[in-house]
Amino acid sequence: MPRPLVLIHGYSDKGASFQAWRDRLTQIAPSRPIETISTCTYQSLTDDVTIKDLADGLERALRARFSEPTRASFAAGNQAAWQWPQGFQFDAIVHSTGMLVLREWLARDRRRLSCLKHLVALAPATFGSPLARLGRSWLGAVFKGSKHLGPDFLAAGDAILDGLELASSYTWELANRDVFNEKPFYDNGPDTPYVFVFCGTDAYDGIRELANTPGMDGTVRWAGASFNTRKIILDLTRETKQAVRAADWMAINVPVHLLPGMNHGTILSAPTDDLVQLVKTALDVETSDNFNAWLKNADAAGKAEIVAADPDKGAWQQMIVRCVDQRGDPIKDYHITVFDGDDVVTGFDDEHVAVYSRDSSYRCFHFNLNALFARKTLQIKIMALSGSQWVDYQGFGWESPGAPHHSPTANEAWDAVFDLTDQLRHDLKTHNDVVAGNTTFNNERLFAPFTTTLVEIRLDRDAFPYELEKISKLLGWDDDAAAVG
Repeated sequence: MPRPLVLIHGYSDKGASFQAWRDRLTQIAPSRPIETISTCTYQSLTDDVTIKDLADGLERALRARFSEPTRASFAAGNQAAWQWPQGFQFDAIVHSTGMLVLREWLARDRRRLSCLKHLVALAPATFGSPLARLGRSWLGAVFKGSKHLGPDFLAAGDAILDGLELASSYTWELANRDVFNEKPFYDNGPDTPYVFVFCGTDAYDGIRELANTPGMDGTVRWAGASFNTRKIILDLTRETKQAVRAADWMAINVPVHLLPGMNHGTILSAPTDDLVQLVKTALDVETSDNFNAWLKNADAAGKAEIVAADPDKGAWQQMIVRCVDQRGDPIKDYHITVFDGDDVVTGFDDEHVAVYSRDSSYRCFHFNLNALFARKTLQIKIMALSGSQWVDYQGFGWESPGAPHHSPTANEAWDAVFDLTDQLRHDLKTHNDVVAGNTTFNNERLFAPFTTTLVEIRLDRDAFPYELEKISKLLGWDDDAAAVG
């Protein structure tokens, strides 16, 4: 009998939304017996429930259906008293927020990786959704909130939507636990799941068209669905030994497969024959060679090329930036400006940047690489300001050799300019090589379409004056004070 298949829906939805997929998977050869398919349904429109709560609920549901209690007596909830059948494995298909629920479940205990063989993600909210902030408004509560009288009447799932915000602290932290773990949770080995990501390229129509923005399927961004991601640390603190550290991309290529003619809803309610067949063959992948062959046959790069070349769609990328001081505390007042020579590059101004509502040190930049690749030069200017007359920010390692450290007066913003022209030219050439089929996915890039990059900027926060050998104006000695007897 085939492995059990678990279906996990998204925010404001129910398990019944997977009915079309259940029908297709059981009817088209090679069919899956209906008794092997288990569909989750969970509460998302309640304000106090978090994604982590849902992961705990998933663990209990999986135990009840697939594991066995040991014969020894045990207290309720004692994980050690439960055991999976020898060699037990299952597959999962997730939609939207279901991706975060399953990733959270995996990240909680590395031993769970051996239980999940395949992870198929349909329009996953891997890095959140632009709609999450709208969902917490009164309008979101009216249209999406619970309509049942009770403690959660008109609740819109505040805690879940907080995790779903663009540049949320939750998705940043989760990526550091699973994707950027010292031992990644997803690679091409036999002890981690094979991951397959799909997303439609069409947006909503009708009244829901008001929610559409470029580069998304109506709910999630194409770049934010992809599992091809990396992290860069720009450490400008005085104690650093390496100013720029770039983590590798994921150990394997897990691109987003873009599907024309589908949006966030229809990818679940009306999957095409081609998509169903791709998913069926994905669930049959057993080895790294099988996975690479599946990638070649699915031709994600070729489909992405078609989307990127469409002037109405484009080649979108996300960068999620966090700015912190040497202690790890957030720097909330900073600004990033992009220049081509003396010209400011549009699309990176405050109007186009998503700022996490609970902590403005987290920000999400979303840009069309076609427009960026057309630039002749590229300079990034970073500014930070404390707003205090006693302390401010500064960075080291960016100055020209022999240049004195800049020590501005209090309340003068620290700033630095980084020239990325060479990187832009390199990445354009690599992009053209990928489009031409001369190379496969390349992890030596900063700019890559339909990906997300996490950038952490670290600065020093010091009392004024900045020279550490001098007593600060913030705290000094009162030599005139009378002695206390």
